[in-house]
Amino acid sequence: MSKPRAAQIITAMVLLAALAAVAWRRGAAPPDPRQAIYEMLETTRAGDNTMKGVALSEPEPQPDGGVMIRVEYVYADRNEAQRFYLEKTGARWKITRADPAERIKTLVPYGTPVK
Repeated sequence: MSKPRAAQIITAMVLLAALAAVAWRRGAAPPDPRQAIYEMLETTRAGDNTMKGVALSEPEPQPDGGVMIRVEYVYADRNEAQRFYLEKTGARWKITRADPAERIKTLVPYGTPVK
């Protein structure tokens, strides 16, 4: 396994663990599944000064009744995209699966002056 691939897998596992910790502490489900991801990012982002921004897609319904949300992470030198799959169990949204983050082509790098 290559180092970048291992880093992607470790990143996904850390994000899932952080979400589980946030969900366990809060106990109630956010009404919007994106809020569960924002809460996870808030927890994990505290120690990540390299992340410049994040963008979430609209939840896309899945055949199993859950939703898929695409998250794009913006860094100074790259962008990465990752898909999260969530299900509502009882009153709570839970991430049930996360695809590995993939590097995506950046048309205009972060910090490029606008003319």
